[in-house]
Amino acid sequence: MTTMQIVYLTADLLFASRIEQAARQQSVGLSIVRNAEAALAAIGEQTQLLMIDLTLSGLDIASLVADARDSYPTLQILAYGPHVQAARLEAAREAGCHQVLTRGQFDREATAIISAANRPTDS
Repeated sequence: MTTMQIVYLTADLLFASRIEQAARQQSVGLSIVRNAEAALAAIGEQTQLLMIDLTLSGLDIASLVADARDSYPTLQILAYGPHVQAARLEAAREAGCHQVLTRGQFDREATAIISAANRPTDS
């Protein structure tokens, strides 16, 4: 059985440690990266999910999503950010992220999101 991978783009290492613990509990590989270039480099055949923290400065969400999709069309992409940053959340929706959440929603649902991504997709 192959270990499912998640690439998590964030600069918030404190929050990332909680996500890392949830991934470890579910035997999911998690790569934490701090910029879009590193995220694209970390994505591979076993990557099921790219999680993007929209608070990263200088993040071009449209370019990142397009580049990730070009290389891995079946990759699931989730973005999240503060509810007060509605423009960033909308930009993520327009870029084609499969799921766009507020930070509070992501915090509450992170374990379930990791669990859902960890389900086998092969028939």
